[in-house]
Amino acid sequence: MQEDLLVEKMRGGRICFVKQSAPDFDVNVIKTLAAERKGIVLLADEKCKKLVDNYKEKGINMTNLAIFSTSQNSHDEVEHVSSLAEASLLMSERINKIKGKQFIVIRTLQGLLKNNKAEISEKFIHYLLTKMRIENIGGFVLSGKVNKKEVAGIIQLFDDVVHV
Repeated sequence: MQEDLLVEKMRGGRICFVKQSAPDFDVNVIKTLAAERKGIVLLADEKCKKLVDNYKEKGINMTNLAIFSTSQNSHDEVEHVSSLAEASLLMSERINKIKGKQFIVIRTLQGLLKNNKAEISEKFIHYLLTKMRIENIGGFVLSGKVNKKEVAGIIQLFDDVVHV
């Protein structure tokens, strides 16, 4: 099963680009990982409230998650960030505070590109992936609906590309 494969890659510190078509794939991976380690989730799409409610409904250990959102339509358990620069700072602080194993998820690249210039999104992804490698943190970026041209410069930064 692809979920198990991705979880194992992330446990090993791999950073994956996930092209998702299967519903709730990312939710199931987050549930598995949040049961055993702390995680940071950046929600860059408009469905923030719905996603957080879905996480709770699926039984995800919310106490192990720090959730940030670039969406104005946020949730009371989510910390709103107004820019990717602010997200970088807050996520770095959180990474440094967490002791032990952790993971990072960005949902979705489509949302990042929609709300930010491509160059800014690329710099943010590059910075975050570098930080994750230095700290040996596994994670994934969910693609969303993006075309090959939009991801050409970004996709090469990942250890693996997973199609689900």
